[in-house]
Amino acid sequence: ASLKEHLPLLTGAFGVYLFLSRERPRLGVVIACASAAYFAVVMGVLVPYFNETTSHSYFARRFPHLGSSSRDALVTCLTEPGKVLGFMSTERHLHYIKALLGPWTFLPLLAPGLLLVASPVLFINMQSVVPVSYDIAFYHADAAVPWISLCACIAFVKLTRRSAVLKRHATLLACLMLVNALN
Repeated sequence: ASLKEHLPLLTGAFGVYLFLSRERPRLGVVIACASAAYFAVVMGVLVPYFNETTSHSYFARRFPHLGSSSRDALVTCLTEPGKVLGFMSTERHLHYIKALLGPWTFLPLLAPGLLLVASPVLFINMQSVVPVSYDIAFYHADAAVPWISLCACIAFVKLTRRSAVLKRHATLLACLMLVNALN
């Protein structure tokens, strides 16, 4: 856990976002490439080296339905999307998404480009057979929560700019969202 092996997927997605949004394309390429290299070293060298057991791989323990290696998992995701999406459609998985987006009144869905930055971490959490991975009470969502919050703020600003009624009541709406987030 101290390696935070999932974080290069998040930073890599941010690099791709910067590149595709044309905000800072060169920086985006650098971030995406550095993230890919870090991920390769962590998953290809460090995780196997520190693996506590030799009988099961990291992937086989956490994602047995996807295969026993990162390559198997990628192939399964590309060739059996129904299986992959079906795994995430349980009530507990849907509760996880509701717990992450609900406090923000689902506003992050109105900023989908930036929300995609959090999607690799959310995807991995929801594909894991370890139930705490997709339980909001545990630390697994910590990397995605700031991005979800930022998306909610961006969506809120966009909405208030587009609607005179919302603009007049922006403070009230913001307070209601905050109360909802705290409950």
